[in-house]
Amino acid sequence: MFSALHKRKPTGGEKDFQFGALIIGQPFKLEGGGKLKWAAIWGTGLQHTSGAMLRFGLPDKGGLSHLEVVSGKEADALGTVEAGIGLQSGRWQHVIDTYAQSGEAKLYVDGELAHSAKDVPYTPSQTPFVFGGGRWGTFNLGGTTSMAGSLKDMVIFDRTLSQEEIGELTAMTKPSGMPGEIVVSDSGERGLPDGPDQLIKIVKDETLDRDRRAEAALRLARMGETASAAVPILAGELERIDREKGAHLPRVEEFLRNALIKALLEIDPNSESTQGLLAEALAKPYFATLDLSRDYLTEVTPLIRAGKEMQALRKITDHFDRVPQLPKLIGWGSSERA
Repeated sequence: MFSALHKRKPTGGEKDFQFGALIIGQPFKLEGGGKLKWAAIWGTGLQHTSGAMLRFGLPDKGGLSHLEVVSGKEADALGTVEAGIGLQSGRWQHVIDTYAQSGEAKLYVDGELAHSAKDVPYTPSQTPFVFGGGRWGTFNLGGTTSMAGSLKDMVIFDRTLSQEEIGELTAMTKPSGMPGEIVVSDSGERGLPDGPDQLIKIVKDETLDRDRRAEAALRLARMGETASAAVPILAGELERIDREKGAHLPRVEEFLRNALIKALLEIDPNSESTQGLLAEALAKPYFATLDLSRDYLTEVTPLIRAGKEMQALRKITDHFDRVPQLPKLIGWGSSERA
């Protein structure tokens, strides 16, 4: 979900600008020996890219940021820019781009089909998936600010969602507040005590606001095993929340629940009781969303079937952590040299 995208603004010299646009996708090319290099992401430079990208352009005078899909080395592959489809600054919007093996691609905004096209090209890519950078190649400009706005959730599915599923997903994930009101931080602690006993009291106190209780849990998390006395309280609070709301995937607005999970992972990751609790609260809801027949889950599936969900979660986390280091930027239109 996205909110305000700011216009470019001067940063010093007459021709120096920062951009408030955003790219999500694969703006790389692979050179000999598998070496990664940033590709130009406009004009003929797209011929060097692969995979797909979502590009959010600079807002026009009416505040509309055009939404473009790049796919198969083609700009505006769905025709959304030509059709004038985009995001309006200042409010949350839910965006989903789907692609079927038939070549049909669809763009949904706020749960409704905004545009579709057939015979859309797509070239699979093994290059990293990144967030950031302005629409017109500003990966290569020092001082790029990417998006001056809010990104609430980002999910990549391994299948094409139906319109009914997209509508349900939009309704379930719609933020209750305006953009900018949701803030997650594990360092902005407001006068918290240093001792674990006092922090435990804060976590237990249901009369306090959830943000303060979450901050206390996060400080306990940074103490690691030295805060082991907090485990029963942390576990009890997590169990209470899940009895009321049911176990589910982490949601960005659930500060306290997320902090409790993080604290248990940092303080007591290996005990049988914590493993069992986190399997119910975290691992099982996550694996319920996956197609376990996928090849990359071959090593994970036996662990899930054996009831070792947390071991399976660690293994799949290790799999996704193996991401190549991105090349450094050294100037306009260039990247790290050999």
